[in-house]
Amino acid sequence: MKTLKRRKTAIDTLLDTTYNLTVNHKIALYLETYIDCEIGAQKLIRFYKKDNGKLPPKTLFLPNIIKAATYFDFPFDRDSIVRLFPGGEGRRGRKSPRQLRNAYVHAKRKRDSEEMLLNYDTHMALMRRFIDALRTTFQ
Repeated sequence: MKTLKRRKTAIDTLLDTTYNLTVNHKIALYLETYIDCEIGAQKLIRFYKKDNGKLPPKTLFLPNIIKAATYFDFPFDRDSIVRLFPGGEGRRGRKSPRQLRNAYVHAKRKRDSEEMLLNYDTHMALMRRFIDALRTTFQ
């Protein structure tokens, strides 16, 4: 009986609307903005690789973003790239937009959603600066 109760709780937690995209506009906007950044970073890498006669990688790899940014004299500093795009799990309270997006998409944990909202203004400013740098570089 305990197993059934734990399973019911797990499903109820998953389906709780508090952090759903349709209910929480800030989470939806955060994720949408990060996705734009990630796709933009992938394009930046593709352009760089194409200019150098190489095939683009299939995964987003932080050193490739840095190399491509350097190549294009991208107006977004290295430290900001590292803050925006590190992989892995990250540490609670210090997760990057990429780590929080991955955590939301793969596990939708309450604590990650709360961290996303706690860092909303700082992370959104960082992501918007990246998007502005893309626009500036490729106008």
